Amino acid sequence: MEKNNLVLSDDFALKLTTSTFLELYRQFKISYMDFLAASPFYSCYQYPKRELREQALLKWKETLAESNIQMFSFTPMPHGYPVNLSDTNSETRNRSLKYYLDYMDDAAFFNAEYLTVHLGWYYLEEGKARGNAAMMDSLFTLLEHAEEKKLPLLLTPSNAEQTNTLQNYEDIARLFEKAASPWLFLAIDLNLLMANGENPAWYANTPEIQTACLDIQADLPGLDGFMEYIIKNFPQPLPIRLHPIETISPGEPEQYLSSVQRILDRCLQVQPLWPNIPAV
Repeated sequence: MEKNNLVLSDDFALKLTTSTFLELYRQFKISYMDFLAASPFYSCYQYPKRELREQALLKWKETLAESNIQMFSFTPMPHGYPVNLSDTNSETRNRSLKYYLDYMDDAAFFNAEYLTVHLGWYYLEEGKARGNAAMMDSLFTLLEHAEEKKLPLLLTPSNAEQTNTLQNYEDIARLFEKAASPWLFLAIDLNLLMANGENPAWYANTPEIQTACLDIQADLPGLDGFMEYIIKNFPQPLPIRLHPIETISPGEPEQYLSSVQRILDRCLQVQPLWPNIPAV
């Protein structure tokens, strides 16, 4: 069966049964998943012992293989404190590093192409410089292990609930220049890019920034605008990692599922935009 190259994030699927969201992958011929490591699907907090984790991971690995789904990115869900790689408190930062290193093992077990990393936030009264110093210290540690595991890190600028250390082009360019690592990649957050009014060419013309994909958090009314923006500003198409936004209350499951299906239908009408996703 011919498959398309859209990367579908399963964060919307936390409110659906496993069989239902896997049926969506089959229905829309989607090959690539952004696997969100969060309860109730899978969370490191559910399996404190490594052997239990691997048993759970193996079941998922077999399930995805049966559905011919490849894992593009493995995304740990940062549920707040104490997961903060930019914290100036060394104990909190070390616990946060352990959190990501544990998930790095999980991502490698899945043969994921990327491990998604949120770098956290700095405390306003301490200032951005101190937060950035702590963040870079954490990042260098993760990059050492990424090289060892042959597993690239995928950074995602986002809102301040997940990070305020990486929110614009200047932040990103400075970080990639300092890190100077072949194991570091960027997911361009299209929502943030458009909200900031930034020039997309900055990213394409900065050789230090290795870009893996575009991230879109999309509801149906705003989707056409995103597509027009991509066609206009990204002449060399990138894989699109899609996060369908709830447009209907989850309390109305049939309407909720129909909304997600309409978003996927609209995305796949412009299927020729997406090239084959290159192997890392």
